[in-house]
Amino acid sequence: MRGWLVGSGLSFFVVALLCLAPPLDSAFPSNRSRSSDPVKHPEVLYSITVPTYREAENIPALLDRLASALDANRMLNTTELVIVDDSSNDGTVEAVEEFNKQSPAFRVRLVVRDNERGLSSAVIRGFKESKGQYLLCMDADLQHPPESAPILLQALHKRDCGFVVGTRYPSQQTLKEYGIEDDTSLIDSSWGRIRRIISWGARTLAHPLYLSSSRSVTDPMSGFFGITKDSFAKAEAQGISLIGFKISLELFVKSAIENHCEVPFQFGVRTIGESKLSSKVMSHYLYHLYLLYSFRFPYVWLVMLQTTVSCTIGCYVITKFIKFRYRCSVQSQKRNTLIPTAGMVTRNQYRSFLR
Repeated sequence: MRGWLVGSGLSFFVVALLCLAPPLDSAFPSNRSRSSDPVKHPEVLYSITVPTYREAENIPALLDRLASALDANRMLNTTELVIVDDSSNDGTVEAVEEFNKQSPAFRVRLVVRDNERGLSSAVIRGFKESKGQYLLCMDADLQHPPESAPILLQALHKRDCGFVVGTRYPSQQTLKEYGIEDDTSLIDSSWGRIRRIISWGARTLAHPLYLSSSRSVTDPMSGFFGITKDSFAKAEAQGISLIGFKISLELFVKSAIENHCEVPFQFGVRTIGESKLSSKVMSHYLYHLYLLYSFRFPYVWLVMLQTTVSCTIGCYVITKFIKFRYRCSVQSQKRNTLIPTAGMVTRNQYRSFLR
């Protein structure tokens, strides 16, 4: 009897220990559970989008300089880079993968598009893929210096503006803000006269579209720009046109920016690759301006249409009146002309003479 009681007590004690013991998975975690735990990264605050097409030779220098600039400004851990490539098949993918192996601290994501083409759509795709609240767009050809990217992001974040523009033609006020005395070095000296005239004409045509802002935009053609996530959402709600290369102009107008800031930068020289500027690009830009003016000033186009119709009708009436007056003067001169007296003149001959 005593043995039975001892055995029962031991059994109860063992059962109690098993019930109170932690699960085996938590006590002895497997390698699989440890490897599947997500790696915690600092929250992404800034996102940089770089559209690329056959820019593989520029990618290593771009990533190295951009990582160094962000690290110097203590922004490397809170910034991501989204590269949107239009199936270049030139080694861009391999260059990005190699950089990620060597510099895992800088978060670089590559989005390869197979069924889409175009710079504007690539920028929009990059902004949609971005996780940060402050979005920046820059080219991969190094004409937009990577060292200026942190300055634009900080201006967009710390200053009360929904849009930031990297400008090659800064105002005197902007130059004083950044301690620059001479702005002649900001423009590529290798530009010819024709290139400068084209740039001036394009900026002049786009100037009225920026009248809603607190101050005029000095470089509306710049592809080096930033926008907040909220302002981008406003532009999306209005519908974004993907025609042409000047997506910054599209986003600025559609998001109804009232306050923007500008950052001067030195426009670099393309040393590798080819420029995308062509007559087709310029024709797309003119059509893009037509669409933006129709959106920005819808009633102005109606007034212009009415004015055109009125001028056409007025010109028609004036032309008819001038012809009538001329015909009357000619007939008057014919009546005053002496009719030949040799022979009789019939009535029909006289009428035809007056005509």
